[in-house]
Amino acid sequence: MKVFATLILAGLLVSASATPYQTPGPTGGVSVRQIDASTAEVTGIGNALTPDSAIRDHVMLRAAEETLRAGFGHFVIVSARDDIRPLLPNSNYTIMIRMLPGPNPPGSAGFDARQIASSLGPKYRQPQT
Repeated sequence: MKVFATLILAGLLVSASATPYQTPGPTGGVSVRQIDASTAEVTGIGNALTPDSAIRDHVMLRAAEETLRAGFGHFVIVSARDDIRPLLPNSNYTIMIRMLPGPNPPGSAGFDARQIASSLGPKYRQPQT
């Protein structure tokens, strides 16, 4: 029973210490650098306790939100830089996106911004109080 309680406590500590979906702060976060009206660079930085998949999800969610905020419907990834370093102080993932109007055409390599935002948003956004 003691081992079980220790595992639960360890799990709570890790989940509480991982980088949440947020603007850049002491534990990391996601930032956007606008290149031009339809191009942006999105970078996610996570601490050593943040799963690689969460960093990538944060970047994709922020790319979708930026696409919708700019009045576009979908985006394509023009380039990606992956500096995921497990167990080191931080890892980052950067994508350059081109935002395009309308929904993502079938067979395209793009991502539908509304679909990404609706699937990842509830998982990572903090509830508004």
